[in-house]
Amino acid sequence: MQNKINPERNLLKFRKIKVNLLIHSTIIYRLFITFFEIIFLRILTGTWELAIKGSIIWNIINLGFYYIYHYSFAKVFKLGKE
Repeated sequence: MQNKINPERNLLKFRKIKVNLLIHSTIIYRLFITFFEIIFLRILTGTWELAIKGSIIWNIINLGFYYIYHYSFAKVFKLGKE
């Protein structure tokens, strides 16, 4: 009996790999931005304490707006529903 390649299964594997790459690259990007943001705020404020607090506050606000924007975009265009 000959093994047949299931194209749907291969597509799901490819999609899973793409999602994993996207997650890892997003984490690296966020860490990179946060690191340089802390250094920039350290130069502006003069203390590490204020720089780290400012960075945490800014990232919370930034991520909040990011998820609100994408959630509303997905809701308007009915994405994620099959």
